[in-house]
Amino acid sequence: MSGRNITLALITIIFLVILYFNHDDNVFEPKELSSKYINIVTKENDKSLPTIALFENEQIPRTEVNKIEDFGILGCLPEFSFDEEARKGSIDQYFQSLSEAEPLYYALYANPPEDESKLDLLFDYYNHLPNNPIVSIDLISSCVSSLDNRCTNDFVKGAIASDSKNGAAWVSAISFYAATGNTLGILDSIDALTKTSIFNERFGEKSLLYAQALEGSPSNHFNVNALAGIGMAATSFPAYSPITQWCEQGLDEPEKVNACLILGEQLETRSKTLISQAIGMALQDMVFKSQGNTEAVRLIEKKRKELTLSSDNDLYKKAFIMLILDERLLRSWMNNLDIYGEIESQRLLEDEAETLYKTNENYLCTLVYGLLDSVI
Repeated sequence: MSGRNITLALITIIFLVILYFNHDDNVFEPKELSSKYINIVTKENDKSLPTIALFENEQIPRTEVNKIEDFGILGCLPEFSFDEEARKGSIDQYFQSLSEAEPLYYALYANPPEDESKLDLLFDYYNHLPNNPIVSIDLISSCVSSLDNRCTNDFVKGAIASDSKNGAAWVSAISFYAATGNTLGILDSIDALTKTSIFNERFGEKSLLYAQALEGSPSNHFNVNALAGIGMAATSFPAYSPITQWCEQGLDEPEKVNACLILGEQLETRSKTLISQAIGMALQDMVFKSQGNTEAVRLIEKKRKELTLSSDNDLYKKAFIMLILDERLLRSWMNNLDIYGEIESQRLLEDEAETLYKTNENYLCTLVYGLLDSVI
């Protein structure tokens, strides 16, 4: 057994011992929880995640997460994996079996056969069902670094149509056009971006989708899979390096400078993820430095520091640890990411953790949360 797993096992034993010596007859009875921000999953409220309302007459296509079982008294104990390599092999085998039963999961997560590439799997799905925005945008991102002859301007225009009112989709197109040197495509896409009604990188949705894909597998552990889904979602971010290079090379061209400032401001003020906001600030910083605008550079640096300080408090650190252990918090946080963005979802996480554990709905979870005060 690895040192990490031994440590987890010891922590679990300690928790159970403390639980044994401190329990009373009523501590395991569920109590009603009311939050002004979210609907925490309880026995009375066990529902799938809602569709995110983006603007007045439209909703973004969203994959629903199936209902979960009642949150048990040991719900905050960590999941154990004594053989991570075997677990990974089991997951790989499971995705390989989904080529016909679940073609979306197969296209997104299966390892391609020896004579095919990941791009082939995505294109196979896209050619049959071109209206899935997650597949479409993943394909555009994959095409940025590919010389495949299917990665054309016409393909990108068609793929964008599945999510054309979402500014984040246009950022993927901008990255592709920057990588291929299509300045007109970049300028037109930036203009289209400014006219969109929403900006949603679908980061939480993509993370949850990976956990949902594994619900029918032998490795159906929601927290473990959803957290792994965060890594999967991160790989589908737009390739920002072609954009920054295009802007850097055009600092002596007013049209490109203006376009980069507009794009930077859009990313900073509208994106949901910290990385996109940081890239937006970096683009503006690049332009302002080239112009010798020291006041604007100072303001950007101040905003950048505020981003890094957003999670520098003990309450958030406690809540984040509980998020790893408590499925209710994790589901809520991932849902909030796409609605409110990373910064606001951090604040909501703190409030929701305080609300949840003050009600003592689950004795073990509340106990763990309280013990964190002595280690943070």
